[in-house]
Amino acid sequence: MRTFRESLILNSAFKMKKLNPVQLEEIRSILRHKGIIFFNIQEELLDHIASEIEEKMAMESLSFEASSKAVLGLWENSFRLKQNRLLLGKDLYPKIIYEELKRNSVKMLWPLLLLSLVLTSLLVILNYETNELFKDFAYLIDFFSLTAGIISLFLYPQLKNGKQTIYSHLLLKDFKIFIPMATTVILQVYEQKVENASMYQSILFSFFMAMMLCFLIYLVMLYLKHLDLHRKYALS
Repeated sequence: MRTFRESLILNSAFKMKKLNPVQLEEIRSILRHKGIIFFNIQEELLDHIASEIEEKMAMESLSFEASSKAVLGLWENSFRLKQNRLLLGKDLYPKIIYEELKRNSVKMLWPLLLLSLVLTSLLVILNYETNELFKDFAYLIDFFSLTAGIISLFLYPQLKNGKQTIYSHLLLKDFKIFIPMATTVILQVYEQKVENASMYQSILFSFFMAMMLCFLIYLVMLYLKHLDLHRKYALS
């Protein structure tokens, strides 16, 4: 299979017959049937596959039907379903989407995990140095979490019913984890369980609170990346 760059070079060497809107829509329909439902990946694949079909039609004088069948056959391995229960849950994804979801999840989560460990250490120290300041910080995290939860209630239907990207998909999936996590921390704080806690309880609560704060940052980052793709592809 040629790379995208090689296809562009060959495009200049042969007189290509551009695919018409009906043919492009046919390819898009096939991609949706193969499970390529995220708009950003679907558009990138559509451009790439359409270029390969145009190249094959020009080089081998084949019809659109024969060329598209041959080209899509080369992509079958990319459409093979894969699963990662630990990172992405029980859902099955085409390999090309699976790899993209996995790459973005790992790329964003590892730095936040390291940040949560640093924050945990700072919170434990803060708790033993000045408990009042620690409680104020806990209330502040609660406020941000509650605000984020309220805003998310309005954004959730829009994200779920609109044209999805990989980032909106991760956001919708991980938001279901954020709700019970935030609720637990809020209840712990308002039930005053942060006071007179043992060393073990203090470390555990600090880690949980730091994780929630970093998870909130992660959700915001996903939403911003989703908006960037909307602007890039001019989605409505």
